[in-house]
Amino acid sequence: MKNRLIALFISLFISLTLIFSLLTLPSCTQIQRSKSYSFITSFDTVVTVEAFMDEYRFAIFYTDVEKALVKYHKYYDIYHEYSGINNLCTVNLNAGIAPVSVDREIIDLLLFAKEWHEKSGGALNVAMGGVFALWHEYRTNGNGILPPYADLQDTALHTDINAIVIDEENSTVFITDERVRLDAGAIAKGYAVEQVASLALNRGYTSFLINAGGDIKTVGKSKLSDGLWRVGITNPDPAAEDPYLQIFELSDTSVMTSGDYERYYTVDGQRYSHIIDPATLYPSDKYRSVTVICSDSGIADALSTILFILEKDAGMNLLLEIDGAEAFYY
Repeated sequence: MKNRLIALFISLFISLTLIFSLLTLPSCTQIQRSKSYSFITSFDTVVTVEAFMDEYRFAIFYTDVEKALVKYHKYYDIYHEYSGINNLCTVNLNAGIAPVSVDREIIDLLLFAKEWHEKSGGALNVAMGGVFALWHEYRTNGNGILPPYADLQDTALHTDINAIVIDEENSTVFITDERVRLDAGAIAKGYAVEQVASLALNRGYTSFLINAGGDIKTVGKSKLSDGLWRVGITNPDPAAEDPYLQIFELSDTSVMTSGDYERYYTVDGQRYSHIIDPATLYPSDKYRSVTVICSDSGIADALSTILFILEKDAGMNLLLEIDGAEAFYY
């Protein structure tokens, strides 16, 4: 009986010690773990948000981010219309018919697109939607053949970005050529991520990461790695021993990659990416991937596409005009 009482006392002492230890741990230890949340309702890709904060605040944060990205996805969607808004699909459907009243988010995207069309010498052209659609059709339903070049040339006659008339005062967009089609896929995701990150900052969130299908925006400092977020560039070679070409440690920076290793199709053993060079009307094949690192994810997204299309010398000359921007070619 005495031994049983001693054992019970020891067990009770250990239990009380453990409870006391847990109760006296600093409260901040509950928020030092990185929390993440993923969803697939925006831009047809998996979006993951990561942050260091308590569960309650994190739930509000990722809900805000998801809601905002869904809104931008609807604005920039060229395939579907949505109740209560006019989007890029609405603008395309009214090409050659009438101006369309749109929200400021669409005006700003198209002004950004026109700015980078000029800076890139036409390498980035959101009026190439007709050509992109032709390639998309053959990639998905072409049974292993390429679009006829004569069809590409005919469609390319209707890719003048000046056919997109933006009336800021009346908040309308009008495509004057009935065959011109908008497609902002080269910039929409990165541009939207930048706007959503700015919104989150304005709401008091100062340390987080948004990963939209491999396109990454870091804000503030991580609680790990001396305050830096670790970001890896995917190796386009699936057989490579190392899955990453390079790993960077960053803060307040965007990392955007354009490549031929995820969205492509193969004809007669030749790989054709989804990134079309306006000069040739064919997918650009100069590189496997181009990654751009700079503070603004919209600019990084635009530049990664532009550099993937341009010859390296021309691309580097353009890159030198952007303060703090860097590029990684493969």
